[in-house]
Amino acid sequence: MNRERVQVIERATDILEILAEGAATLTEISSRTGLPKGTAFRILSSLGYGDRVLKDPLTNKYVLGPGTWRLAQTASDALGSLALIARPELTSLWQATAETITLNIRMGLERVCIAELRSPHPLLHTAGVGTRIPLHVGASGKVILAFTEEQQRERILDCLTYEPITPATIGHREQLVEELALVRQRGWAESIGERIPGAAGVAVPVCGASGLVLSLSLLGPAERLTPERRSELTPLLLETAQAIEAREKAAAAGESPP
Repeated sequence: MNRERVQVIERATDILEILAEGAATLTEISSRTGLPKGTAFRILSSLGYGDRVLKDPLTNKYVLGPGTWRLAQTASDALGSLALIARPELTSLWQATAETITLNIRMGLERVCIAELRSPHPLLHTAGVGTRIPLHVGASGKVILAFTEEQQRERILDCLTYEPITPATIGHREQLVEELALVRQRGWAESIGERIPGAAGVAVPVCGASGLVLSLSLLGPAERLTPERRSELTPLLLETAQAIEAREKAAAAGESPP
């Protein structure tokens, strides 16, 4: 494949990522990608093949079409398989901690819970499978951002709105950038009341064989997940993440899990 064809693919991918954030006009797409309008228009026309991209005649804005939705559904099924692969490790961690355990991925500017084991305690905190939370909120989002490839992370940071959910939510890019540097340095993130007042969480990265970055997190009431308790449980989360990575790598290679 020559360089010109590679550039077309890269530019098409950039356009799809813009449309993943919402409908956009040709002028907006041209401005955000730096492409001439004629080039952007030709790529958009090509993406109409298979209904990957459609143009709304009422607004003259381009949107992701049903062809892209079908691809997303396939990806969603694959993520369900990943949650199934990780189930033994998630269960072991849940049994050892008696706290809510979740596995999360990035979708656009949000992180989505794809697996959850709820704490058996009467007083607990949960996320809920399918729950979408902005990436700047909470330990899971910070872990995913911190270990995402730098160029992609910068683009995400540019697009986040930094709207606060609670008074503890990080509300500025500069503050989040500082926090992400700390997360990368120590290998884990924590959250106290960033999404739900009185809730605490610890999250660690899980790097899939395909390069996908997920977060493995532990949630609970802050009064139970004290700083000492979080410090005690973090090594266990890191060990569990490594075990999930090994199991997923073996599955991708068609081997028996370790």
